[in-house]
Amino acid sequence: MNKTIIDPKINLNTSLLNNLNNQDKDLPISVLIESIITKIRLDYQNITKKDINEELFTNKCDLFQAITYYTFQDYGFSLLAVQTQKVISNDVEGHSLVIVSRENQYYLIDLTYKQFFIKNKCQKENYIIDYKNQIILLSPYPGYYYLNNPDNFWLAKQLIEKGYVLATLENLKIYFDSFYLTKRGRYINEIPTISNINGNTYLNSILKNEDTIHYTREQLEQLGFINNINRYQKYR
Repeated sequence: MNKTIIDPKINLNTSLLNNLNNQDKDLPISVLIESIITKIRLDYQNITKKDINEELFTNKCDLFQAITYYTFQDYGFSLLAVQTQKVISNDVEGHSLVIVSRENQYYLIDLTYKQFFIKNKCQKENYIIDYKNQIILLSPYPGYYYLNNPDNFWLAKQLIEKGYVLATLENLKIYFDSFYLTKRGRYINEIPTISNINGNTYLNSILKNEDTIHYTREQLEQLGFINNINRYQKYR
């Protein structure tokens, strides 16, 4: 029985790892990104002994943000550490992710987005309301946004399956709107299905409010997630 409102399968194509062992600097960036994400996911599965398709990744965003950040850094990408509360406000669902760039191409990478699509957390009944003051105290998970905007489900499916999407202004709006609509402290007559914030506003906030990585390389090495740090200097 599915625990989530969508359940795209993660295909760990081990042949992609061959791309990380050659000197081909002409490899398409999207293929290199998929190859690196596959390595991160395989490493996680091997270390934790958990099936990556059964994992919900609850409360693991800081860990995966750090693993993603350092691993992509080793492959020569420029990076931005991102936290939803810094981009929007402290009264939305907090979540950590990374935006990577290379050759003026930008990608949003989130390997734990699946945690926000748990069925019993994505229902209208999840609103907790102070009826005396007509204020929302708690909202459904970000996945609830997609139930109200089904045409955007493709982005959630791609993020869960592939781990990344292009960081276009349109995609940034979809992604961060899903968090904006978890905003607490609003009046109950102020529950829209989309925000009035555009992608450019989200982008400017991302650039002005970079997050702090919560794990050091040494801590990740001790956990077994980062190794051979200098191995990938050939990509720089």
